[in-house]
Amino acid sequence: MGAFRTSVLVVGYESESWLATCLESLASASQSTIQLCVVDNKSNPTLQLLDLSAFDVEVLQTSDPMGFADANNFGIQRTQFSSEYTVFLNQDTVSTPGWIDACVKCFQEDAQLGILSPGLRTYDLSEWEPNLLACFRESGQKIDSAVTSVVELQNVTAAAMMIRTDVLREVGPFDPIFGSYYEDYDLCRRVRNAGYKVAACPAAHVGHFSGSVTSTPEAQLRRTRTLTRNRLIHSVRESGNGRLGVLAKHLCYTLPVNLVRGLMRTRSSQPVFATLAAHWDLARIGGRLVSKRRDDDQWEKFLTKFRTETAAKELATE
Repeated sequence: MGAFRTSVLVVGYESESWLATCLESLASASQSTIQLCVVDNKSNPTLQLLDLSAFDVEVLQTSDPMGFADANNFGIQRTQFSSEYTVFLNQDTVSTPGWIDACVKCFQEDAQLGILSPGLRTYDLSEWEPNLLACFRESGQKIDSAVTSVVELQNVTAAAMMIRTDVLREVGPFDPIFGSYYEDYDLCRRVRNAGYKVAACPAAHVGHFSGSVTSTPEAQLRRTRTLTRNRLIHSVRESGNGRLGVLAKHLCYTLPVNLVRGLMRTRSSQPVFATLAAHWDLARIGGRLVSKRRDDDQWEKFLTKFRTETAAKELATE
């Protein structure tokens, strides 16, 4: 397989309504041939009917549905990416022409840039996407139509995330402790800790629907439970050695407030069941939350295993 400038990894999960638009529009995102890996993660019967001739493509099938982190890691491990840049792209996105090339140019102009997000828009491209706006707010940055230069941020989302492939190899893939949600923020944290920048390029546009797999009440409840769990894991890790303070504040203030609001069913409250279930999940990994050393050890064990298995798969395909 020859060298590619960009590899794109798309995970399909009950994606009949999304994949066709995602992949058809992706063909115009770069003037260079894209190496594409599609992970068929659950119920994608129309995938085989799509015309993917514009790409150098590989379709992988998971044996059972996986969370977002595991499904992307599955693709990373089984596809021999030979590109300079790797893109994680959600199935519920629509690409605009040339956005990948615009992001590549940003990387070429700044050797310290590790991760870059395009300027995410709503699916109809009419306005900025809420998750992107949140990333700007938490970094104390503002975004408007006049902003065209690269803007350094703390975090960006994996709805459309480009990373230097060498940096991805250096810091490792998504941490499976998250399953889905906040695995992208955790990757950004590790990239920043390794000395690279995380940023967004507002001039490169990708539309994002956000929530294509949470269309039922049951799915929304699972999402709330997972978000609650993973938000605390991320906060604890961001605190470095201040974990006990973060946990104490959460247990003594945030948790009781959320439970009371849930019981009162205030406008922005979340179901009490989801809150309690999330904390049951957190209790099961309590040792990793309290101890940074134990948490780091578990991550290093996973990373060593992942790299060993990846190397073995590479040898097997030579």
